Amino acid sequence: MTIEKVELQINDGIIDTPHLIDDVEILQRRLKDWGLLPKDAKIDGLLGLSLRQQWNNFNGCVLLIKANLSQAD
Repeated sequence: MTIEKVELQINDGIIDTPHLIDDVEILQRRLKDWGLLPKDAKIDGLLGLSLRQQWNNFNGCVLLIKANLSQAD
């Protein structure tokens, strides 16, 4: 199984990139499951500013965890 890396950008899933709707929906579901999106957040497959901000927050948390783990060694 090959995993393709997709770099999502603001407005993906809209007009010029409808083929990315499924990828954006996966991201939305994961962030919602992890509590980074509100429970009532709409899963619409459209990447807007709010979703992008939450993704950046998630990435920041991952970097902090990695930094703390590397300091523990």
